[in-house]
Amino acid sequence: MNATSDQPPAPEAPEAPRRRNRLLFALPVVAFLVLAIALAVGLYRDPSLVPSPLIGKPAPDSALEPVPGFSPAFSRDDFMGKVTLVNVFASWCVSCRDEHPLLVRLSEQEDIPIFGLAYKDDAEDAAGWLEDFGSPYSATGLDLDGRAAIEWGVYGVPETFLVGPDGTIVYKKIGPVSAEDLSNEILPRIAALRAQAAAPAEPAAMQAQAAEEAGDTSGQPAGQSGEGAVVPAAGLANLAWLDEGHGLPDTVFYLADGKEAQFSDFAGKAIVLNFWATWCPPCREEMPSLDRLAADHGSEDLVVMTLSLDRGEDSLIREFYDEIGADSLDIYHDPSMAVSRAMRVFGLPTTLLIDHRGKIVAQLVGTAEWDSPEALAAILPLAEAARDARLGTAQQAVLEP
Repeated sequence: MNATSDQPPAPEAPEAPRRRNRLLFALPVVAFLVLAIALAVGLYRDPSLVPSPLIGKPAPDSALEPVPGFSPAFSRDDFMGKVTLVNVFASWCVSCRDEHPLLVRLSEQEDIPIFGLAYKDDAEDAAGWLEDFGSPYSATGLDLDGRAAIEWGVYGVPETFLVGPDGTIVYKKIGPVSAEDLSNEILPRIAALRAQAAAPAEPAAMQAQAAEEAGDTSGQPAGQSGEGAVVPAAGLANLAWLDEGHGLPDTVFYLADGKEAQFSDFAGKAIVLNFWATWCPPCREEMPSLDRLAADHGSEDLVVMTLSLDRGEDSLIREFYDEIGADSLDIYHDPSMAVSRAMRVFGLPTTLLIDHRGKIVAQLVGTAEWDSPEALAAILPLAEAARDARLGTAQQAVLEP
């Protein structure tokens, strides 16, 4: 008799405990991988992109003493009715020194208020720092214990907040403000906020459209409205149309040969006036589109005037034009920045649209593709109005005895 045939087979080990053991072994590995991925994302993430929970909310009302010698202090009431920058700084902050000259230049060129919040700084150190490097601030606050910074949601210094005229925080920059930040992010937002605050309840373009739909064109050509004024065109981002056009100063600037020039020399022409400099990266980025605009649409009725704020000789401008192959742009030079100060230009690039009457009718702070359909929709009606005015004047001169 076979003994082995009379015995039942040995039971197999249960599957559930073995599966549980494998899961217990895998859990630490999975946890480690998740932690490693989270750390890697945090390590390479741009800290300036961290969202602020205060965006869209009222600015805190922090009651602080001013930095000694740099009065007044500021409160929430000081934000109302104007666009304001709040810059969090400290005398011990190395990155604050990187952005400080830019803030000083901004405060010198434009009337935008900049409030300075000294974060966990000694009063004498903060005052000495501002005395040494200059103060761009129209008001200051001394946050000795960091409590106000917590109310503002500050992660570290420097940080800069943009507060709208209703006292609401609309933008936050973590880290030092660069020229690119100013030109591409901050100044366009300031222009948009100011335009929004000054705009009537119904934009002019919407009014014109409504009138056309109602059959009331008043006998005006498309794109024009009374006394040669041009109806604003929609579509070009950050382009702010002015309700009342401002006149041009009689400040002198220079042409390529060093000859003095004034805006009155271009009377009767529509002008695309671009303030720029060779050291401004966003300016260099948009310059080819201005060259194409000049090549395709420059005429006796439309001038593309790229006014450089570079100090020194014209050679810098010529070299840059040669570098990008700009064959259609003439040299216009404002080395003392007299024109930009007179016209209250506070960031580069800034472009103004000027009609044939010598009125500034629109402004764009930041870059644009100036030969794009959206830009041409804003520019070409100005050139057409200049042409119509020129031909009308010539015809009138012929008809007069």
